[in-house]
Amino acid sequence: MDVSSSLSIKTDLNRYEQLIVENEKLSSYFRSQLVETTRICRLHCPETDINNKTIWNTASNVIAPIIFGFVYWVLIEAKQKGIQRLYFMARDGQILFKVAQTIISQWGYEIDCRYFYGSRQAFHFPAIESIGEQEFNWLMDNPGFLSIRIICERVNLKPELIADILSRYDFREDSWDKALNDSELMILREIFQDSSVLEQILAMAKIFRDKAIGYFKQEGMGDKIPYATVDIGWSGKSQRSLSNLLAAGNIYPDTGLQGFFFGLLSSTQAFPKDQLMPYFLGVNDRSDRYFLCDPQILELFMAADHGSTVRYDKQDDRYIPILRSESNESGIEWGLLVQHQAIVDFAECLTKNLQPQECKSDYFKQITEDLLKVFICNPSKAEAESFGAQPFSRHQSESKFYDLAPKYGFKDTLKILFSNYIHAFAWLPASIQRSHLLAKIALRYINARQNSFTYSNYAWQELQKGNKNSSRKLAMKALKSSPVILLSKRFIRMSFLLFFNI
Repeated sequence: MDVSSSLSIKTDLNRYEQLIVENEKLSSYFRSQLVETTRICRLHCPETDINNKTIWNTASNVIAPIIFGFVYWVLIEAKQKGIQRLYFMARDGQILFKVAQTIISQWGYEIDCRYFYGSRQAFHFPAIESIGEQEFNWLMDNPGFLSIRIICERVNLKPELIADILSRYDFREDSWDKALNDSELMILREIFQDSSVLEQILAMAKIFRDKAIGYFKQEGMGDKIPYATVDIGWSGKSQRSLSNLLAAGNIYPDTGLQGFFFGLLSSTQAFPKDQLMPYFLGVNDRSDRYFLCDPQILELFMAADHGSTVRYDKQDDRYIPILRSESNESGIEWGLLVQHQAIVDFAECLTKNLQPQECKSDYFKQITEDLLKVFICNPSKAEAESFGAQPFSRHQSESKFYDLAPKYGFKDTLKILFSNYIHAFAWLPASIQRSHLLAKIALRYINARQNSFTYSNYAWQELQKGNKNSSRKLAMKALKSSPVILLSKRFIRMSFLLFFNI
């Protein structure tokens, strides 16, 4: 598609395109090329189905510029650091890999890009050589629901194999799929430190580790070529486990394991030489970007067409990834391939109409912030319906799914107000668009209250660090979000400390 051909097309800019046009922080030429690219990609939508059309338009206007900017930054940084190979980590890396291939082809970059199958489950379990606090942190990680069966699945152990020990602690078979409370989790920690249980886990981890290392070597991680991984984020825990596995296989890079991330909400690393390099959000950043890095939404933007990697196996003389499912059927049915095609079309169009020297990573970061603010905080009805209906899982074993933006009816209104009825990861602005009128009112109150207390909590954290200016800004946002925060004794105390120097 040639941008110049679109100049004869008379059509109003939509709200996302208007954002780009009005952003004077960008050069006028960059703005004109970017907005025309997003517009012509939107206008060339081949879809007639309403849901698919919404996905295509959103991908053209929002998702594609965000992803393109990240990948462009990765390629520039890799070149400057002398990195010769990039491993795009499944599954978020699939669309990143496709965009990288387009940029490399169009702009003539010389770097080896590979798609690498991996996941939290595929890295964490094989990396176990003992069970201490670090292992318990991911083993007992509770994203809303945790049962004995889920925990056992994380260490590839069937609860039936340790039924005698479980029953000794009053965990009978009919309780294995029930949610565990804090005291039960503490008891389960004791069970997993029992020598007979621990031996089974460590023996299985050793088998998985050998095959994982075999796959890593097969994919070139031990051939001394400078490389880095590329992933979405968010804490570096998977990177830490990967680093430990590389060390166990004697293929740990001399310069440490390097990784590029869209954003980091926190960070951890296995060795001092490891590097975690964030694009849009750094660990200590408490600007608006922190609140825009919604893992569920951004992971939907980068969803893949296959299931997650569970482990690795050896077939004949090759190591292969074992996937939870060969195809992401629910995602494909939703319109995932439509989303992918729109993103790739955008990348092809932009690389024809802009040259690398006409781009700046700071331009793309600014655009990313602007687009995310509108999409996340004020989605249209169509966007809320299309993207909010997508199920997602925070569990590394994908054992429980939630709607991204649940649709609430009249009967849900009182439950919303007076119980923990809304899951912690709900995209509330989209739920507001999808729900009954009375439920909308309740959801607006809950959304404002949640935002207010979130800002207040981070304001307190910044104050504890001595960052008063940052704390003041966050405290003002907390108050602006909802006056209900004035009922918080801690907020009142913090306000006196911040604004009256007491």
